[in-house]
Amino acid sequence: MLSDKAPGAQPPDKYAYDPRYPVPTYGGHGSGGGGITRDGAFSIQGPMDQRGIQQRNDVLVYTSGELSADTEVTGVVELNLFFSTDVSDTDFFATLSDVYPDGRTILITEGAMRTRYRDSIQKTTLLTPNQPYEIKIPLWETSNLFKVGHRIRLHVTSSNFPRFNRNLNSGKAMADETEDDIRAAHQVVLHDSSHPSSLSLPVIPR
Repeated sequence: MLSDKAPGAQPPDKYAYDPRYPVPTYGGHGSGGGGITRDGAFSIQGPMDQRGIQQRNDVLVYTSGELSADTEVTGVVELNLFFSTDVSDTDFFATLSDVYPDGRTILITEGAMRTRYRDSIQKTTLLTPNQPYEIKIPLWETSNLFKVGHRIRLHVTSSNFPRFNRNLNSGKAMADETEDDIRAAHQVVLHDSSHPSSLSLPVIPR
């Protein structure tokens, strides 16, 4: 869950990302259809309900308690993520949603990080497998009023296809990758006192 209390000795969360079965694009920023999936369906953009996506085994979901007052979030949202993985390069996608009392989970904003670019977009740096890392994932600027009785939700995964190309987790340049280079990545998200993963929200006082 999302909480304003500091973490203690909490176990990590884990999931497997297989590029052969990516999380499909459903909602998000953009002005067009975003592409066509392999089964011929269009990817859909905009403030779409994320409940179907969030039921997948390769998606981690964190939700706040019900809000006791209207809460305005205006500005840049940022996820500070501690993680490890068993591959040399992988992706992380973060999505912020507004959970309505009836269960609808409406996408508000999102962000992504290809870990080879965590230090610089000009120079790539591959990961050492199974070593903890810290990355900051900025989400697009937003302005949303989370109403009283609503909840704030974050989900984390490693693909958003076809809006974004799949990371095959090989560590190679995209132009050099083939089907034989596809690797499943076993992702570990840490959120304990030594690895305090957190979501920063620009809350505007009333």
